[in-house]
Amino acid sequence: MVKVPGHPAASKTGLALAHRVILYDKIGVGPHPCHWCGDPIQWLPRGSGPRVLGTDHLDNDPRNNDPENLVPSCHRCNCTRD
Repeated sequence: MVKVPGHPAASKTGLALAHRVILYDKIGVGPHPCHWCGDPIQWLPRGSGPRVLGTDHLDNDPRNNDPENLVPSCHRCNCTRD
């Protein structure tokens, strides 16, 4: 978690997951296609349904938050990809 008050990816407390902040800064508001299936997804609060944009790590290493390692992913693809 990082403290980024006012950032679009931040919660009301100003906290956000670092990888979400990095991806948001890389790709912007959207909507965007899922990197894997191409379905349109957008930045919505978590739990808002199937069209929520998730952040996926291409190398499956959740500590590698290099912008080139992060891609937008729908919930289905993010949860089922190995």
